[in-house]
Amino acid sequence: GTGHLNPDVVTFSCCISACAQGHRWEEALALFRRLRTRGLRPDVVALSAAVSACEKGRRWQMALALIGEARRHELRPNIITYDAAISACGQSEQWAQALAALQAAEDDRLTRTVVTYNASIQACSW
Repeated sequence: GTGHLNPDVVTFSCCISACAQGHRWEEALALFRRLRTRGLRPDVVALSAAVSACEKGRRWQMALALIGEARRHELRPNIITYDAAISACGQSEQWAQALAALQAAEDDRLTRTVVTYNASIQACSW
């Protein structure tokens, strides 16, 4: 054998998450994009990790763009995805965008959590 490993979606998700935790949002997004170029379909875990990386990097526009892109590819965000997007908006003092993301989660009939409401309240406290 050549010793080459073919990463799957789980492998990419773990790496994206590690980059997010290390505040390496650019690398996280590059990995998220590479998923598709490898012929893999991102799942909600990979999406949430990428949005979380945007949150850590204070890239609220990119967080919302990732959610929009995912929806166009029939990938439904979960509440964790929205929580990270709401937080990203709040950290950049974008309260209206944060509330729009909260509304989108409600429109998707997702159960909001304490995390969701705390992020929303913090976004509006500016």
